[in-house]
Amino acid sequence: MTRATLGIAMASVMLSFLMMITRRKAIPQVIGFLSMENGLFFAATSATYGMPMVVELGIALDVLVGMLILGVFFFQIREQFDSLDLTASREARRKR
Repeated sequence: MTRATLGIAMASVMLSFLMMITRRKAIPQVIGFLSMENGLFFAATSATYGMPMVVELGIALDVLVGMLILGVFFFQIREQFDSLDLTASREARRKR
């Protein structure tokens, strides 16, 4: 069973690496990075039959990257509408 799961994990890592290389926008590259991290975690867990410290580090990395993505989104919204208030974006939508 380990050999099959290790193959799936390595395929996931390679596909996510391909996604990171071929995409130009930042968000698909970050999604590729998260997929690669999850594939590496899956490979490590299947090869060693469980690693609790790796689980904690993987979750911490996912939360860190998620907060980074949210920060980029909030910065873009604030730059576009001069506010994070949703009423400004609704008013801009009505003006169209």
